[in-house]
Amino acid sequence: MFDKSGYIYSTNSYYFGDTITWDGTNYALSNSDGSEVVQTNYRENYNNFKGKYSCFSTTASTCTTVYYIAGTTSSYVYILALRNGQLLENVNTEWNFGKTVTYENGQYTIVEPETINKADWYTKYSTYSNKGYYTCSDGSTSCAEINYIISANNAYMTNVKMSNGETYESLYEQAKNVKWIYGNDIVWDGTNYTLTNTIESNILNWSSDRTNLGKGYHYTCFTTGDSCSSVYYVYYSGTSSPYYITLKNGTTIDKAMEEMQTNTTNSTIKTTIDKWYGENMTEYTTYLEDTVWCNDRSMGNSNGWTKDGNANNYLYYSPKERRDTTRKPDINCSNKNDAFTVSEENGNGALTYPVALLTSDEIMLAGGQTSSNNSYYLYTNQYWWSLSPSNFDYYYANGFYVSMDGYLSLNSVYSSYGVRPSVSLKPGIRTAEGDGTAEDPYTILID
Repeated sequence: MFDKSGYIYSTNSYYFGDTITWDGTNYALSNSDGSEVVQTNYRENYNNFKGKYSCFSTTASTCTTVYYIAGTTSSYVYILALRNGQLLENVNTEWNFGKTVTYENGQYTIVEPETINKADWYTKYSTYSNKGYYTCSDGSTSCAEINYIISANNAYMTNVKMSNGETYESLYEQAKNVKWIYGNDIVWDGTNYTLTNTIESNILNWSSDRTNLGKGYHYTCFTTGDSCSSVYYVYYSGTSSPYYITLKNGTTIDKAMEEMQTNTTNSTIKTTIDKWYGENMTEYTTYLEDTVWCNDRSMGNSNGWTKDGNANNYLYYSPKERRDTTRKPDINCSNKNDAFTVSEENGNGALTYPVALLTSDEIMLAGGQTSSNNSYYLYTNQYWWSLSPSNFDYYYANGFYVSMDGYLSLNSVYSSYGVRPSVSLKPGIRTAEGDGTAEDPYTILID
């Protein structure tokens, strides 16, 4: 519904104004009472910003795209974007909803539409979430394809798209007699998969059947048949729907898991650190140990990612088990594929330079906890990533990071945090001075 919703970092301050002007190139923030536009910390003052404008820049109060703030929480902001001289009335358009539609001459029409402005969605979304409402993709009252809203939050809605006169009611009647087949295993004949050890489930009964289906019946064609050229593997049995991957050309879930563990593509972080090292550190390489940096992807519990596993729980890696369950950090690296090194003599040889990130286990050994801790040397009052994976939930891969209060936490790898490259000195390297603190770091003797 909104042009953008985004996470706001607590350390950032932005410029805000209650009105804007446009000079043909840029928007400028201003205040209707003539007061100066100043930087203000979002997290500390978020309740005051609804209905205001911002460039969301930490350095400027002018911008080519300006944002109208429709709603705020302490961590997120919900905004409408204005571009090319647009005013609020140009983007805060009407949006129509209705519980009944007609279909004629290839067009759906919403009967007795209820209308809101886009900016009002933030406060009114619950009215339309899973309450039997239809809407067009552009918010109008007539369209060739209609959307049935199955869920919504204060940023967006999740819809089922219908066409050719279909309605939720007509599809529901058809679905009453449809039973999909799920299998515990598959057989590949070179062209098609065939499900084996199967059970049936009416497609309307997912919420009641999902627990049983999740205990070993992961393969399906999502049809009433037991054969298909591409098969779907359900790795997580969500409350309202299954989460799955598609397998092709005879691939099984075991083979797919092997392929997921290969090291074929450099991450954004590795690319960035390699660039930094290449520009700043190569003359010191001779003093650095080609130590193992362990991106430990061994399984704490695969759960739904094995054919006999439980898809009602998430996959989690061993680092998460050590942080949450055993509370015993381990710096051994059981899988050579996860042992990142420059040379293949003691690891996988996948690194360009002897530099990486600290692991969650190393952070734990230094004092990182599952609670705030600002008294250990890795505390920086900033967010930064570790090397260690945590888990894969229904949709996102999650990794460990250190929060600004020193907490060893986890979040989606799509999140934007900093990185702190680390190196390991060779045995015998001596320090010249310093005590290892941020104020007086060690300096090493270079012969």
